[in-house]
Amino acid sequence: MSSFFNNIFTIISKILEIRRVNPHIKVGLAFMGFAVTFLGGGIIGKLFFSNKNINIFIEINTDGSSLILLLGIILLIIGIVLCLIGLSNTKHIWEKKVFYYLIGLENQQKDVPFEELPKMAKWYPPHPIVLKAKYENVFDNLKYNIENISGRIDQSQTNDVFWAGLARVPYLFFIGYAFRNAHSTINLLEHNHKTTKWFMLKDIDDSQINLIVESNLKDKRYVDLGIIIEFTCNIPNTDIPEKLHNNNIRIKLSTGISHNQITSQKTLDRVVDDIVQELIKVSKKCDTIHLFISAQSTVVFSLGRRYQDGMIGNIKVYNYNPIIKGYDWSIGLKNNELIYEEYSS
Repeated sequence: MSSFFNNIFTIISKILEIRRVNPHIKVGLAFMGFAVTFLGGGIIGKLFFSNKNINIFIEINTDGSSLILLLGIILLIIGIVLCLIGLSNTKHIWEKKVFYYLIGLENQQKDVPFEELPKMAKWYPPHPIVLKAKYENVFDNLKYNIENISGRIDQSQTNDVFWAGLARVPYLFFIGYAFRNAHSTINLLEHNHKTTKWFMLKDIDDSQINLIVESNLKDKRYVDLGIIIEFTCNIPNTDIPEKLHNNNIRIKLSTGISHNQITSQKTLDRVVDDIVQELIKVSKKCDTIHLFISAQSTVVFSLGRRYQDGMIGNIKVYNYNPIIKGYDWSIGLKNNELIYEEYSS
């Protein structure tokens, strides 16, 4: 008996939650609300104004109470049917949603963080696609996952994508690059540096967060240019190649250096768009852009996704190794071909 009531409670909770987004359920609940009113009125009428026993399934009399009861039954049936249609449609829509979860760090949780998705995902969890290490070589893993993504993102049955992941900066950047042709809406989850939990980016803009661009470039053409993005940590000149010490641009946030400063999708889009405009601008002055990034995962992913063929040109993204406290390898794009290079400062 308890399981029966639990199932009823689950169905009612699901209907009440989905009513916010499904018109069938909104209208269906309205019909059911009217039905309760009419049924209550009909029963009261039978009790106080009729000598007949209350039986809503007997032959309908012409008295007002019976007609009210009949109308209530009809409205109730219509409401239930509409709610069932709404549940079916919502299930069909959410079955088209997928969740890409990138596992690129050894200590990262292995379970897809469904609990941080919108409440609707509790009833209809999106199909999980876990991007994990298959090979020992980081470059082979990246190419494998890029092929995996590319083979799925154009599938017409996918209309919404959730994404979350932690990995080395070059890996994150080029996983984002793999999503650049995706037509689906991509909803990003960020990892909280302090609580180690995931959270969905909000839908409000934080006007206090803006870019600060510091440049030592001169009005000439360079072979190589450094772009240093310092959102979460400082990147000293001693960490980057000597050839870039006097020809680089440093990009910071107006709110200083700290983890998880960007918690809004709109703020993220605006900040990334400003960075991309800087990349396009400096790409006209050099042959290769060297990217050193210290930023949260959604920023790195979004930068890769916004890479524009023919607009930014050749690029190298460097990996910082906390063990050696320096950069040890990079992944780059040259003539639209991915290239892996070992590096030592």
